[in-house]
Amino acid sequence: MGIAIHYNGIQYEENDLKHYTESHPALIFARDWLSGQNEFIISTSGSTGKPKEIVLKRAAMEASANRTLSYFGLKPGNKALLCMNASTVGSKMMVVRSLLGGLHLQIADPTPNPFQNIYESFDFVPLVPLQLKAAIEDPLTNPKLSNVKYILLGGAPVDESLFQLLKTIKPLVYHGYGMTETCSHIALRLLNGPDPSVAYEILDGIEVKLSADKSLDIYGDITDHRWIHTNDLVELREGNKFLWLGRKDFAINTGGHKVHPELVETAIERILTEINIIQNIQISWIADAKWGQKVVLVTEGKPLFNWETVRSLLKNLLKNYEIPKSLIVVEKLHKTEAGKRDRTKTDEEIGGR
Repeated sequence: MGIAIHYNGIQYEENDLKHYTESHPALIFARDWLSGQNEFIISTSGSTGKPKEIVLKRAAMEASANRTLSYFGLKPGNKALLCMNASTVGSKMMVVRSLLGGLHLQIADPTPNPFQNIYESFDFVPLVPLQLKAAIEDPLTNPKLSNVKYILLGGAPVDESLFQLLKTIKPLVYHGYGMTETCSHIALRLLNGPDPSVAYEILDGIEVKLSADKSLDIYGDITDHRWIHTNDLVELREGNKFLWLGRKDFAINTGGHKVHPELVETAIERILTEINIIQNIQISWIADAKWGQKVVLVTEGKPLFNWETVRSLLKNLLKNYEIPKSLIVVEKLHKTEAGKRDRTKTDEEIGGR
């Protein structure tokens, strides 16, 4: 099987891509790749603020792509869909996987629900969580998901409401852990099916270790054989797995205990899902003479739930020091350019209260 990328009703084969002169960023990237270019400048996601540009080497990207092809058993002629922002590392790696693996890649312009205009079957589809949630909740697109074998989620956390929805669909859904600096994911977590996991499985050939501050360090061909230090706090598990706890720079120090906002938010979202309430929330802190940093729950708009009831239910899911001591209402929760929670801005906004 030869190279075949489809976009806007046109099939681009290898020679077409080498001479591509138009403006689609994924096709421009394919042209540059086929020209033998060895280094690529890619913007990070901006998880904690403003995105920055870094350089990825061809050999590292090839290693990452081949590892993904092997993990999912993707073969020449298998069909893949690219319907995310084409400037991200995830999208560029989808092009590399297709070129190296002989996949037939269908490119669709990114939309909140890309399956509205999709009628084909696919072996492999990377999505961001909001896209998959929209496709599941839309009665016109939900049946189309049965025509997908594997879905890979990335770019944002998976909230409790989506986690519950994944139990209702046929394709196996994985969540990737990784970053631009590692050429996308270095570990995968299966979210549904008969054997879902709470831990991420580290892909073969990648080394990890805990640094002195208990955050994750990563090494391998995907990092150009350099140790990369992250701000992610993890718990290493047997079987080459780890449990993601949260980001070191977001941890709240309350009364001598470390609280990871992400884990508290997951617990609250689980409770809200069980009582059929959807509301944007965030865990933050305010200065406190007793606790140092007092854990608080911030809601976007007036809470749609009884706070004391939720606090009581949290006693079954969290340690006492992790449970928010009070509730604060804001008009709008801050987001980063990548659409993730901007914890720094929210903390600054409520810090004086």
